[in-house]
Amino acid sequence: MRRITLELSEEDVKVIIAALAELESLVQHCIKELQACGLNPEHFCFRRGYDRGLGDMPLPEIRRRCRELRTRLRQLLNSNKH
Repeated sequence: MRRITLELSEEDVKVIIAALAELESLVQHCIKELQACGLNPEHFCFRRGYDRGLGDMPLPEIRRRCRELRTRLRQLLNSNKH
């Protein structure tokens, strides 16, 4: 995986964390609605990078990645305060 270095303010990171939480919540709602209709959320994907050949990402994977990224960003914020 290629690493990217970014310089962000603490406020920028907090906004990104909040946006990821909202996205995770929205995806969770979609998953519950699909399940309520008897559908498997693994079969529903967010189309990403269609012009770059990156493939599709199933909804549960989006939710998991949002959660992981929020955790890493929070840890980064906390480590920079010490």
